[in-house]
Parts: sequence; structure tokens; C-alpha cells
Amino acid sequence: MTNFIDNIAFYRTSQEEHPDLPDININFVKFMDDGSDSFTDSRFSLLPRYNGFVINNQLLAARSRGVMKLNRTDPVWGKVEIYANYLTHPYDLQALIEGVRFSMRILNTAGFKENGFVGIKSPAKNCENIEFDTFEYYQCYARSYTTPIYHIVGMWKMAPESDGGAVDARLRVHGIGGLRVIDASIMPNVTRGNNHAPAVMIGEKGSDMIKEDWSN
Repeated sequence: MTNFIDNIAFYRTSQEEHPDLPDININFVKFMDDGSDSFTDSRFSLLPRYNGFVINNQLLAARSRGVMKLNRTDPVWGKVEIYANYLTHPYDLQALIEGVRFSMRILNTAGFKENGFVGIKSPAKNCENIEFDTFEYYQCYARSYTTPIYHIVGMWKMAPESDGGAVDARLRVHGIGGLRVIDASIMPNVTRGNNHAPAVMIGEKGSDMIKEDWSN
């Protein structure tokens, strides 16, 4: 099976203070617009019947923090209330915009031009009345189209209860006996890359802890 992401790149914006850490992951997502209504209406549509790709920018070290609360009307069986609070920290918006502008410069490199790649500068919905390629335009774009990308962590972070933590260093839920959380939600911060491998590691370590505790 061919992966729909052919290339990825890691980029460090001026917002990142550590010289060796990237804060943006750039994905080149390929597709072919088949001309169908469902595709044409999507935000990925460029030109009917043409091959193309979208450059996605992923923020690797988001500083905005969300909140999860019990359902106020039905705390036992009701769905939890999740407030993601995306882009509420100024760092996140600045880094994303810088990453997008870097991606736009990639399209102007000699390698892309020599191979016939052409960027489609079609104003995004909700931002048509803002001058293209300005900070205000990309601010509108980021606030209109930023979405999670399967790597949400931290809802049950491992930390002291005084620091808002839900589990201790043995992954035991604070204040509740006989209950542990063993998955990516215990990570205090998301890793700067795919969190599949860390999630597997957490599962392995957590199972070892359970065996250690019960064998003693």
C-alpha cells in the first residue's frame, strides 16, 4: 500500500528557543482531484483531473492547554466536556504562521520550478477579503483551518496532583485505589513527532509496573 505522505521535513522557527529542536513538522500530502462533487467541495481541491499535493504544517510543541470536565448534567454516563483551547497561546499562532510561510518559500525553490510545480494561490474561505500572503491572512487561515492530527495527549498527565497531574510515577490515579491509566494520555507534553512508538513504550512499561506490584 502506497503511503499518501511521500515526504516530511522538520523545521525550527524563530519562536523555538532550543537550537536543536524543531517545532514544525511539514508533510507533503499527495492526491488527485477526480472531479467528483465530494472532492471538489473539499478544502483540498485545486484543479479537476490534476495531480497535486498539499503542504501541511503540524505544530510540534503547542503551548496552548485544553480542559476536560465531567458532564455537568450527567457526570456519570454523559459525554465529557472537552475544551481544546487551540491557539490560545501566542507562541502557537506565531510558530504556525512562520511554518506556513516557510512552506510557501519551498514552492519557489529551483527544484520545484524545474519540475513544473505551480502553487495555486486560491484564497481560503473566510479569508477572501484579506490580502494574500500577509500576516493577517495567515492568521485568519490558521484560526479557520487548524485541526488536531490524531496525536492528542495529556488528558491524564503524569505529574504531582499539585501540578494538575492525574497519575503518579507508577501510573496510578491520584486518590483512587486500584486504578491506573496506561496510554498516551499520561504524557505531560506531546513528543515532537509521531507518538505511536512512545505509546507502545508506555504500554510496555505500564504492564511491567503492574507485574512488579502484584508479584510483590
